[in-house]
Amino acid sequence: MTIALPDDLVVNELDYLRITRLLAQLPRDAGVREALAGALEAADRVLPAEMPPDVVTMHSRVVTEDADGTRRTLTLCYPDAADAAQGRVSVLSPLGCRLLGAAVPGTVQWQPPEGAARSLRLLELQYQPEASGDYAV
Repeated sequence: MTIALPDDLVVNELDYLRITRLLAQLPRDAGVREALAGALEAADRVLPAEMPPDVVTMHSRVVTEDADGTRRTLTLCYPDAADAAQGRVSVLSPLGCRLLGAAVPGTVQWQPPEGAARSLRLLELQYQPEASGDYAV
């Protein structure tokens, strides 16, 4: 599985530390591990209070639209809180990797483990912890 992340990834310092710790627990051959670790190392890391308000961060809620016009609200979360039925997407999934650091409005593309490449339009950032002053979530 190939996971391409943006070259201009912006993450807050707390997310960087938490995700890096999480990645260290994964086996070396986990496809997402190498892609996400490399992107995080190259990312522009900022303090939570300095996070641009249009960027998807951990615990952000974003309204999306797929190719057939279906809208859904997704929340980027850690693996232990992931729940597809509730729209909670793990940062360790191919879609979650692409959501991390994505600008809204915008488009993300990813390839699920089984299936063809997909894309989602990111329409609205309903909630971003940093923009709401929630720096410790």
